[in-house]
This record gives sequence, structure tokens and C-alpha cells, in this order.
Amino acid sequence: MAAPVAPDDVVDVALLKDEGGGLLYEEGITTITFYRGDFGSAKDALRAQLGVVVAANPWLTGRLVKSKTGVSLRHSPSPSVDSVDAIFDAEQGLGVDLDWASATYAEVCTALHTKPKAPAKRAIIGSGTSLVGKDEPVARLTLAEAAPGEFALVWSLSHAVGDGRTYYEIFSMLRPGAPVRALSSARVQSFSEAMRDMCNREALTWADKPWTAVMYMSTMAFNGPATCRAFYLDDERVAAFKTKGAADGGVPYVTTNDLLTSGFFTVTGARIGMMGLDCRGRVEGVGADLAGNYVTALVLDDTVFETPAALRRMYASTPYATTGRKLPSCCCGGEARFAMATNWSSFADPFALEGCEMRVHLPVKNPAHCVFDLMIPFAAGGGRKGVICWTLGADEAALREALPIGASVSDVLFPAAAST
Repeated sequence: MAAPVAPDDVVDVALLKDEGGGLLYEEGITTITFYRGDFGSAKDALRAQLGVVVAANPWLTGRLVKSKTGVSLRHSPSPSVDSVDAIFDAEQGLGVDLDWASATYAEVCTALHTKPKAPAKRAIIGSGTSLVGKDEPVARLTLAEAAPGEFALVWSLSHAVGDGRTYYEIFSMLRPGAPVRALSSARVQSFSEAMRDMCNREALTWADKPWTAVMYMSTMAFNGPATCRAFYLDDERVAAFKTKGAADGGVPYVTTNDLLTSGFFTVTGARIGMMGLDCRGRVEGVGADLAGNYVTALVLDDTVFETPAALRRMYASTPYATTGRKLPSCCCGGEARFAMATNWSSFADPFALEGCEMRVHLPVKNPAHCVFDLMIPFAAGGGRKGVICWTLGADEAALREALPIGASVSDVLFPAAAST
């Protein structure tokens, strides 16, 4: 049973405005990494390293609580061994029935989102709303044998307490022997307003309007399940795309993120693209030593993401020029097609375990919730970058023309025409 935090020995951290708002409804950020090697040695090494990481970052053992001023992360400044054990599970497995040797990515994710058989714990941290006021952890590291000589590592962190940057900062520290540093859980409460000033307050206000949510939800209600595919990036094609994108657009350079985001939003026929942006180093007082959600989803229209160069020019002004024409209104549902992109590829590379072979590292998403176009560039391991795409209409041929992708990450996990 999870060890409760004693009320007379706690630190209460008031969450940011968006953490206690929309992010509270988001499922935890989760990845799964498959290894081949000695499960027992990996288990012992990871548990020991987790203890070191928690000692530097005690907020990982915290709980979400409700107060008069909103939602806070409550944690002990000196977590006990029991508190660390409560967020580590390597004994009960994942509690799911699955043939790991032949399972597709969709089947793996569906299994992880299914209530596990007792006594196994759910490997994925649920939405913040499901944690508030309950003795439920905000983080969990699960290690489970998938087949003889093979195992899976699932790391999950509540999105209410951390963004992709926070997630991967901690994840990289979990490698046995890795350097460990403290990420401050103290929030810079001025961030929410400063971020809006920088990132086009008008467009972000539009995105938060109730009728905008209704417009999106009504559009998604008619969507079927998205088809999921994952590919490695082709370095030669990336270089060629960058050269052409900069030359055609008359800019000094474009980034990999520019060309991936522009290509994906365009090939999916999006009118509005929501692009994740890490604001550390962009907003005063918000640096790399902070845990929390110091990100935003830029609201981009099709005049801004139509080319990689147009997207690059967006950053030239403050606030960022994220829109070039009027945003859709509630009477323009037909124009409301949107797509999302969030880039995890630059945060950290998944780690190898001594004596083990890392096979593949992937983001985990609930297939039932993937009813829109979504792209996540990610670090696939071994120094390689990958991109995982959920698409409603764009097929593989269209994706290959629009994006500098190469081989499939796995023909087993992502068989041709497999759909989530």
C-alpha cells in the first residue's frame, strides 16, 4: 500500500494556472522501452538509482491535494524508503494478457490502459483529476518481464506536475550510474501570464473559449480511429529537406522541428495546428532547473505552417506571429480541422542498461483517445530520432513525401495498415 504523506511533515507546492486547469484532465506522460537481457540485475540497479533520484527530487513521491487556492503538490522533503517503494513495481508485472512477441503497438497501448489483474498496479498514471485528494502517486516506474530474457520498462509521470522536458530530465537520471541533479518543484507563478504575452494571447484565448472546445469535439465526434505509424528519421533526407526549405523560403536556416511540423500539419490538411513549445530560456525566470509545466501549445494557422521557412519566421516577432488570418468561429465548423505536434526528440535519449540490449523506446498513447491527427518526434534510442504519427486520412505514401522519414521503427509493432 502506498505510504501516505504525514500532514505535519510536508511541502505544499501550488500548481501553475494551467496545471490546475486543463492539464489536470490530461493523462500522465508515459513511455515504454523494451530490453533484452538480465531482468533481475536491471531491477536491482533501477531500484537503487530511483532512490538516489528521489532523494534529490522528493516531489516525485508527492500527492495532489485540493486547497482553498487551488490544487497543490504535497510531498515530504525527506521521503521514506516506503515512499520510494510505492512508486516502483518490478514484482507484480503489468497484469495484462498479451503475447509480447507478436503484439502490435495498438495492442500494447490498449493493454496498458486496461485495468490490470490484481495485485498488479496500473503502470500508467491517470489524469490529475483522478489523483486529487487520493493516496495515489504522481509517478511510477514499472519493470515487467515480457518474455524469457526480455522485459519492458514503463515510466509514467502525471502531466499535472511535469511536462515533456521534466519527464525526460528525470527519465535520463534513472539510468543506473547517471548523474543526478535536483529539479526545483517551486513554481514561477508569473509564467502563465508572461507566456501568454509572448505566445499570442489572442490566439491562446481563442483556444480556451468553450465554443472552440465544442467546435473541436463536434468535429472529432465524426472521426474514426486514427492510423498509427512510427518511422526513423532519414538523416540524408533531413539534410536535403533543410537545405531546400531554407533556400525556397529565403531564410538562413530551418530546423528539423520546422520541417516536421510544417510537413505534418500540411499533409493532414489542418486549418489549425497546435504545436508544443518549451518556454524554458524564453520567459524570464524560467530556466532548465525547474520541474513543472513551462510549455504552451502555440495556436498556428495554415498561413504560418504552410512552409518550414514561414514557421521559422514566426519566431522573429514578439509576441510570436502565430496566425496570419482570422481564426475559425463557432459557425465555421467545417474549417476546424486541426492537428497537434509535440516534439520530445531533443529532451533526452533513452538509456541502455548494463548487460542489456535496448530494442525500442516509444511514447504511449491511449488508442481510444487518438481521434485526431497527432505527431510526436522522439528519441528512439542509439542516437537515432524517430517520429510517431496518428493520421485520419494521410497514408504512408503521403507521409513519406511530406516528411524525411526512413524505415519503420518495427514491422511487428507497426504492421502495414495497422490502425489504432
